[in-house]
Amino acid sequence: MIKQTTSVFLLMLVAIAFAWLFVCGACADDDDDDDAALDSGDTVLESFPDLSGLTWMAEGKLLVVHDAKNEEGKLNDPRVEVLSISDDYEVTLSPVEIDWGGEEVSDDMESVCALSAADGDFLASESAQEGAPFTRIFRISIKEQATGWAGTVVDVFELPADSVNIEGMECLSSDDQQAIILLGERGGSDECPDGKLRLCRIDFATGEVVVQEEHIISVDDVDWSDPEGHRDISDLYLDTTGALWAVATEDPADGGPWRSVIYQLGTVAGDAVTIAEQWDIVARVDGLKVESLAAPIVDGSRFSLGTDDESYGGIWRPVP
Repeated sequence: MIKQTTSVFLLMLVAIAFAWLFVCGACADDDDDDDAALDSGDTVLESFPDLSGLTWMAEGKLLVVHDAKNEEGKLNDPRVEVLSISDDYEVTLSPVEIDWGGEEVSDDMESVCALSAADGDFLASESAQEGAPFTRIFRISIKEQATGWAGTVVDVFELPADSVNIEGMECLSSDDQQAIILLGERGGSDECPDGKLRLCRIDFATGEVVVQEEHIISVDDVDWSDPEGHRDISDLYLDTTGALWAVATEDPADGGPWRSVIYQLGTVAGDAVTIAEQWDIVARVDGLKVESLAAPIVDGSRFSLGTDDESYGGIWRPVP
């Protein structure tokens, strides 16, 4: 009996050893960091994607744009998605399959607004970052189909030639001939140290985007870590009362730390914009780089915000 028990024990040890070798072999292709994390019991987390632009789409839904770059390895990254929240506050992102209509895919898309959310008619703008080859506003028709969300680029407009770092856009009015929009330039660079708000007219017949008026925006009355390097406009949001809101933020490095503030930039009545004499800051968001602001989709909240926290990904939250 003792010999038989010993033999069984040895066979069990051999089986365990082979099983261990098999598991290690299956993990051999993973990154060393992942192996170390797995060995230590840590979990490597997949982050929420950046949210570079948001706009209200329907009850419980926001349209999202991402700042994916038009370069090798990123051409298939999502550009447009639908963010939905359920009754029990489960947040989901659903990709929008875009037919670019012969255009190259977007590069650094930073802002979005609705010409008519009910009709699925939206504008989405690239940033026109310094040196970027693409400076386009896309008019996109978005519909929900049986297989998911689909979008078609129905028109493309060139941003004004001197546009630099567009991070906010808001649609004010539109008809068959034109659209009136606001464009917000972020500032915070040597070339353009201050933010800039531009009222523009898009002529649908000619495709021309004409600047009608311009305002310099400088949000200095905040305890910025770098007073010269903060960004005065990282998004725009026009609420149903005519209040025009904006976000200012600072971006010292891909690892942060960041600071953001939501402030009332002014008011809009029809197509007339009035800039506030001083900024009414209604929310301070330390530790996050807020890049998108939109209407609330959670009861009791005042705004929806999204972040692009660089190395850490992004988050979406309702703001009271």
